[in-house]
Amino acid sequence: MRIHVLIVFSLLCTLLLSGCRIEGDEEITLHADGSGIIRAYYRLPEKAFSREQSQSVCDGLRELCERTEGLEALEYSHEDAGGDLLGPKFQRLQLQMAFDSKETIESVELSSEPGDEETLETIQTLIGNVDLSVRGLTARLDREVNLAPLLKDLSPALLGDSFFQYTIHFPKAVRESNAHEVSHTGETLHWKFLLRDYTEEAMQMQAVAPVPVPSWLWYCGGSLVILGVGGFGFWRKKLK
Repeated sequence: MRIHVLIVFSLLCTLLLSGCRIEGDEEITLHADGSGIIRAYYRLPEKAFSREQSQSVCDGLRELCERTEGLEALEYSHEDAGGDLLGPKFQRLQLQMAFDSKETIESVELSSEPGDEETLETIQTLIGNVDLSVRGLTARLDREVNLAPLLKDLSPALLGDSFFQYTIHFPKAVRESNAHEVSHTGETLHWKFLLRDYTEEAMQMQAVAPVPVPSWLWYCGGSLVILGVGGFGFWRKKLK
């Protein structure tokens, strides 16, 4: 009888931990011309992110893309998840948008309607602090995400195998980074963080990559070389 009780207790603990799993999956694809696509999926407890807030984010993304030139919303949806007898209720949120340049992303301004300040704070928590600097033909990305405000009511033990992961596809091989995994071509970086290890500590992501030279610049450079060689030849012929 005692063995049966232990088995049932173990099963209940397993179900409870799996039901509490929080997930985040972000993927960014950057193209050589500065355009790109951002895809994000989150599974968050309703205690931290309610159904109303999920709807507010979807509406906000649609309105943001409508008023921002060069930004296009490809997907924005949310649905209820969990909510069984053992586990808490969750919200699944899926977002996807395309941008035409780095300047478009830098021009984005997040704002909220009166009463939506909590939603904006949650979005800012998920985004974290992002610093993208370009010097010459080298770009450096530094990002810090601290999920402590979302995890404050959950102990590390309850988080189980909850994770947030981030993937960035660069147009050229990255020179250096702190990524957990790097593709064999060096163009794709992947980070995966177990949230039980980051209830108080921020997740850090860094990468240094070459800035692709636009094709039109190569054409201009080639034209200048041709003009230079032709002019030098003409100048030498004239001297003779």
